[in-house]
Amino acid sequence: MGRTCARGVSGRFMIVGMIAGVALLGVNAPTAEASTPNLLGEWSLIAFENASSNSNNQGRAWIGGNLTGSASDYGTRLNRNLFRPQDILRVGGSIQVSNINMEAGSIRHGGSITGNTNFNGGGQRFAASSVASLMPAARGQLLWNSNFLRQMTATSTLTIPTGQPGPLNFNAVPASSGPSAGVAVFNVSGASVFNNSRVQQMDVNFGTATSIVINVSGTTINWTNGNMIGNLANDFARARIIWNFFEATSINLQGRAFSGAILAPLAHLTHEGVISGSVAVKSIDQRSEIHLPSFVGYIPSPGAAAALVMGGLIASRRRR
Repeated sequence: MGRTCARGVSGRFMIVGMIAGVALLGVNAPTAEASTPNLLGEWSLIAFENASSNSNNQGRAWIGGNLTGSASDYGTRLNRNLFRPQDILRVGGSIQVSNINMEAGSIRHGGSITGNTNFNGGGQRFAASSVASLMPAARGQLLWNSNFLRQMTATSTLTIPTGQPGPLNFNAVPASSGPSAGVAVFNVSGASVFNNSRVQQMDVNFGTATSIVINVSGTTINWTNGNMIGNLANDFARARIIWNFFEATSINLQGRAFSGAILAPLAHLTHEGVISGSVAVKSIDQRSEIHLPSFVGYIPSPGAAAALVMGGLIASRRRR
């Protein structure tokens, strides 16, 4: 099996590619957790605190607090044999769900569990109080990722419809040279994109971009207008766009279908429409499905940044 590919971007980015030879709709094959720089490539859903769910997750879910709900399914689009030894559902606290269907892999939980669990993929249930101690490091990394992304220099601009209602097109203009070549960055207001009565449709044009970062400002995001269509409705874009809601504390996607990875480390997310892409939030009320693909675009890596800064200091001292 091939290995995940990585390349430095300004000494701080890692490109996380697909595992060669594994056709799993954008899900990376299982790897050692400690060596994985892209948590959004490993987990379809990460909720630092509590989660409530009455729907299904096509990939892996990691909940830092408690998991509640009527019924939920996990690993529904994963290869049962490949993911059999993996934690497909990891919960730091207790699980209080009437019925859980595990279509691949196992459950690892730190607290008590009530309700019925069906291991259709041949997995098992493991009780381990230490599982709760794993989330703080992941939370810290994703907070760092979000803060770094928000500070990136915008390379692309967005024309917001005014006057008559119309489409909203993200025309990506990536950096053309240097270590960040290929990355297109947008800085947008959440209100102007998601709560704008003039926005009828949203689409994206990648052009020569290999990955797109959309930094979204606003503490409260309420998606009331517009639908994602065209290129936003295909898996290539969904796996390579990251929406960084860096300051949002509340996000409600209503019943609209969302495309692309969601990074919102401070937010409680509520959604009633399908999300196609990885999700990392503070907490979630999941009322609809979370679909693959997982995120395979650019993601900043604290480890890579620290290593390269240290390398630069050593080289500088040697020159002196």
